[in-house]
Amino acid sequence: MAEQCLLRKPPIVEALIDIRFNVPVTTKLADLRAVCDFFAAEFPSFEEKTMSSARIEFRGAEGIKVETPHPKVSHFVRNDGAANSLATRSIAIQRDGITVSHISNYGGWNDIVALASRLFRQFIQVANPIATIRLGARYINKIELPLIPVDFDQYFTCGPKLPPSVPQVVFDFHYRTGVAGESPLLKAWINQYLTRKVTDHFPSVMLDIDVFLSERYPPIWNDIAEPLEKIHDLKNRLFFGSLTDLALDVYK
Repeated sequence: MAEQCLLRKPPIVEALIDIRFNVPVTTKLADLRAVCDFFAAEFPSFEEKTMSSARIEFRGAEGIKVETPHPKVSHFVRNDGAANSLATRSIAIQRDGITVSHISNYGGWNDIVALASRLFRQFIQVANPIATIRLGARYINKIELPLIPVDFDQYFTCGPKLPPSVPQVVFDFHYRTGVAGESPLLKAWINQYLTRKVTDHFPSVMLDIDVFLSERYPPIWNDIAEPLEKIHDLKNRLFFGSLTDLALDVYK
């Protein structure tokens, strides 16, 4: 297990905070476009995401009838990308929730929390939510490995294990583990899987940690600030507890 420390270059592919609300039936997604537009100067790129559906009806001898209604707008997305640069941060707004994401150039937990706080305050002014019902933070990390055959035990505390009677060569693995925190409502999913893209110089393992708290709070930022810190604490313990010091040496 690695010791918790501040990493000079953390192996984060994407970090996000997601907040879900219980909103009145009168709250419409179209009304929340104003929340999205409030951040237009900071996040100039805008996109409406749509959701498609289909209805399939079996009519015996008549065959199958398929109806595909026109796609509906499911949420709004803004990011800071431009014509000559890739996006590094984004915000997403749904009828019942908000998401903030750092895609690269991760500035730290305090930065992403500050953005979530600003979006939260704009959202509640328009949506008038009844309560906050779910808080979550997800960190997707890419741990690079040497090109030579790897002893996963040197890098991961919970890596793949093989019976000693077979060759100790792993060409692929994918683990998914559900973890409960100190509170029964605080939980996490940990996904670990081996990946190797054509553009990668070395193989790597994705360490995807998704921590969430399904508990009801008043829609007030100060009431959810401390629970978010508990989520962050569990995320850190899972991250550093899953890796060895050797795995993190290159990121210090």
